[in-house]
Amino acid sequence: MSIHSTGSPEFTELVDLPSLNLNFPLPPPIEIPRDSLVSTVDGLINDRVYAVAIEGPDGLGKTTFLSQFARRHPDTAISLFFSSANRLSYDVDLVRSHLAIQVCWACTGKVLQQGHYDFGLLKSYYTELQQKAKRKKLLFYFIVDGSEELSPHERRDLWDQLAPLLPIGIQQFRFLFSGDEALYRPYIDSRLAMKSFELTRFGTEETKALFSAHNISTELAADLTNTCGGIPGKLAEVLRVVDRETSPQDILKDIVTNCPEVFALDWRQVEQADYQLKMILAYLAYDLKPHALNDITETLQIPESIVREELQTVNFIRVDKDTTDVRFVSTGLQRYVAKRLKDLESNIRRLSIKKLLREQDNPDSFLLLPQYYEEAAQHSDLLTHLTPEHILRVLHVTQTLSGVHTAVRRGLQSAKQLEREPDILRFGIQKSIVSELSSQYPWRSEVAALVALRRDAEARALANGALFKGL
Repeated sequence: MSIHSTGSPEFTELVDLPSLNLNFPLPPPIEIPRDSLVSTVDGLINDRVYAVAIEGPDGLGKTTFLSQFARRHPDTAISLFFSSANRLSYDVDLVRSHLAIQVCWACTGKVLQQGHYDFGLLKSYYTELQQKAKRKKLLFYFIVDGSEELSPHERRDLWDQLAPLLPIGIQQFRFLFSGDEALYRPYIDSRLAMKSFELTRFGTEETKALFSAHNISTELAADLTNTCGGIPGKLAEVLRVVDRETSPQDILKDIVTNCPEVFALDWRQVEQADYQLKMILAYLAYDLKPHALNDITETLQIPESIVREELQTVNFIRVDKDTTDVRFVSTGLQRYVAKRLKDLESNIRRLSIKKLLREQDNPDSFLLLPQYYEEAAQHSDLLTHLTPEHILRVLHVTQTLSGVHTAVRRGLQSAKQLEREPDILRFGIQKSIVSELSSQYPWRSEVAALVALRRDAEARALANGALFKGL
């Protein structure tokens, strides 16, 4: 941990790796420490095991567990937390940025400002981090959570680009993943030991601790644990329902007796709601990126004061007091609401695209628009949008081939969907060119990074290698 100056003589802030990760999960309102399990994994991964996959069903608390592990190692655990509810959390260019910022701080103690880093420096930071680990006899951990939430093609696209970014194989580093071991085994050399570790479910005592504000009996805690299968996520949903009831003991006994679907209890707050609240919830459920109150206002054309009033009628939406960011309390609940408001999906996608079209000068909006066209199945509009000029601008904005690769992939899939032979040929050629460039040519940034680190001989070798490959 270090103290970082913000430029103001009156204010400094404590910095560690979790604080540098913009997607690091907030702790739940009531968090049950799983110290013994963290210690078990700590021992496992230090005992000649190179990588551990944290397994278990949805709601078992894999993300919370890995965040607790990261907080136990605030100076040595570099983390990536993905969420299917936030498409920006698994945008490869942003992931590269988050990695560079954390790795830079871990090896130098300096905070690399967002947008002021060079992609080519990442590999050099890894080398410095390895040297620091050897010198101080440390292990550095890389935590990757949430990729199992993504659809198969999203996960494949992510890992095709993420795997080359991760320093897998360096002996001083260790890896922790969430989800089935089989998802990650293809990226871990067979000579490196990898094990799975299944989280245990909550027992009666942990349930009692979670419901401590309601002073429930051991018998009721045991019944509640059995009703929810010991799944912390389900128990947390029940707790939120109970917290808003005037007779919590009665509602708990009703839940134990009748076993209603947990998310259906939350939905009771919405069933009789007006159209505006349902549109707001549908927007948050279907537009998978972070939203502040003003985003909702601009997209749905509902005054911010009304948005605030509507959201206050439900207790499963959190509004950050400082940033006004709005989000569901859980990804599972977000998916449930999306299913219940399926009839509003096309309307939400139309309004979201309309907003992005108004904001094309904004680089983030510019890069998101093709993905929105794809998700809305507006293939013809997507092909019209993906002009050569658009592809060049993607390269200019992202400064990487990964953004171009994604745009070309979308174009090729839409062309095949519409059976447009000229577009299939166009995007097929572009895909081949991008693949060739990706495999053969280093970016200038990698050469520049080596020069900045005074590794002139390596920089010349890399540049000359690129030149000879082009002959």
